Amino acid sequence: MPRERIDVFPHPTDSRLILSVLHTDGQPTFVVPTPFVAPYHTPATVAAELRALPVNATIDVIAYADYRSWETTALARGDHHLPRQIHP
Repeated sequence: MPRERIDVFPHPTDSRLILSVLHTDGQPTFVVPTPFVAPYHTPATVAAELRALPVNATIDVIAYADYRSWETTALARGDHHLPRQIHP
């Protein structure tokens, strides 16, 4: 079974947008906007909503409070293409 993880984090320049990345072994990853909008939601509340869905029962959902902490983690994992999708 593939290992899966969802990263949830705020957009670096548009404070209304909360972004996510689904990581699945063997599949390409890319950044997508969530349907949740700040200030009504935060990465933590979005992560909680995603964790509550039965389809995500076996998926790690990680919330990052700010863009820089997510970017640092993504670069450390070797996902250099992901930050470039946000800052081309």
